[in-house]
Amino acid sequence: MTLHWIELDHTEEYTERGSVAWVHSDGICMPFPSEEAFEAAQDWYNSSSNSKKGMVDYCLARGISLDDPYDDTRLLDCWADIAMATYAWHQADPKMIPVVHLLSKEVVNP
Repeated sequence: MTLHWIELDHTEEYTERGSVAWVHSDGICMPFPSEEAFEAAQDWYNSSSNSKKGMVDYCLARGISLDDPYDDTRLLDCWADIAMATYAWHQADPKMIPVVHLLSKEVVNP
């Protein structure tokens, strides 16, 4: 099996006028079972029958919280990538979901 790795979304800091002042990416990558699994996860994410709440609930049911631990009104900046990885690994090998959980703990909004 050849894993497909993606760098998790970065955090952008905005100025008062709304332009990007700086971009931070700490290089944390998330493995997917394959490029095809990543594309299938993107299709799942973009499905018109899917909602943000549905994806959050899907992940939570598998032990993955997408909530920002410091702000209960926010999700992690890279919540979508983590949700897609949860979906992809649940389809391919559910035993890998703890790896997604560990990597999601490395990502905390500043």
